[in-house]
Amino acid sequence: MASGGTPFLLGVGGQVSNRDHAAGEKILVMRNSILLAICALASATVTASAWAAGEKHFTADCLKQPTAKCVTAAALSNLLVIDTDEKMAKLMMPSLEGDVVRALAAAGSLPKAYEYAESLDDPEKRQMAFVALGHAEAHQKRYAQARELFDKVDIGGRTGILGVIAEEQAGAGDIANAKKTVDELIAATKLEDSKFGRALSITRIAELMQQVGDHRRAVDFLEQARRAADDPSPVAIKNFYMTIIAKTEVRILGTAAAVKTARDIPSAYERSLALIDIVGEAEDSGKHAEVEGVIGEALRTTKDIDFALSRIAALGSLAELQAQLDDLAAAEKTLAEAMAVAESMKEHQQDAFGLIASSQARVGNAKEALAMALRIRADGIRVPTLLRIAIALGKDDG
Repeated sequence: MASGGTPFLLGVGGQVSNRDHAAGEKILVMRNSILLAICALASATVTASAWAAGEKHFTADCLKQPTAKCVTAAALSNLLVIDTDEKMAKLMMPSLEGDVVRALAAAGSLPKAYEYAESLDDPEKRQMAFVALGHAEAHQKRYAQARELFDKVDIGGRTGILGVIAEEQAGAGDIANAKKTVDELIAATKLEDSKFGRALSITRIAELMQQVGDHRRAVDFLEQARRAADDPSPVAIKNFYMTIIAKTEVRILGTAAAVKTARDIPSAYERSLALIDIVGEAEDSGKHAEVEGVIGEALRTTKDIDFALSRIAALGSLAELQAQLDDLAAAEKTLAEAMAVAESMKEHQQDAFGLIASSQARVGNAKEALAMALRIRADGIRVPTLLRIAIALGKDDG
């Protein structure tokens, strides 16, 4: 998929797995021996006097030429001394454990990611880390290793890992095994306790059915997904779910149907994200001519977003798409608009800087991303932002 997708709003909600985070939950105190070993990834000099904030966590070379390896080390050295009081806990992204694993994987250090996951005592945080490990193993086509993690995750985590395995198999042309994995995913989805998690898995199955060449079943599962979306549920969840359906419709029903679904989403924020995702999917499918003008519509829609932080998130996703379409001038202009909104904010400005820094990294502006991250005073926002930057840099390095 070309688009960056629905982003996580630092400190205020976002991707479905992170939307309902526990306010006041204490931040897990990491085991110093493991984190110090991780910091050695970049041969970074990490001393007590260097643990104050910001650039003091970085080597001079990393500031000049950021890489996934050195940014991950800096983020984790910062994490080692983070304040663990309740106020800071509310700022931490609840996906922190998964992002630590993804950053370590991006830095080419999966063994350290396993050490980190095993060190976690909290069952929920441990599960989040092992799910991320399963995804990382699957993305590296280490399917047996990914499956070995099934016993460490719940059924929702298992369906997520199976979905990644099937997607990688189909993308590699291994259709026979991809079909078998999709059948496993269907069986596992029936066991999911969460109605919303089950609905998301059904949408994923529809997309995978199309990938393996079974259009009829893809349409059937898409209809199931639509019925699930019509069930009574919080409006914010329904809006988010419709963005996923709209994106999925591109390959199954075509761009016209997808755009119609997107336009029916009442929330300007989710509507803009759906339009962005549709363009990304259409471009990946060679349907550029069918989405001419949709990027402009997405940009116009962002202006209707009332909450400034959501508007910045949407602009960041749009800039990422523009960069992936090689329209770097447009991407820079969109990021400048996001920055103008951030500079005018009286609340949540630190969160806004985190969003913009993450987008800067994903459009290839590593130094600008790092400079923006270092403007963030709150450790609880800076650390997750640095991890996101490291993950983006790892994709570029790969």
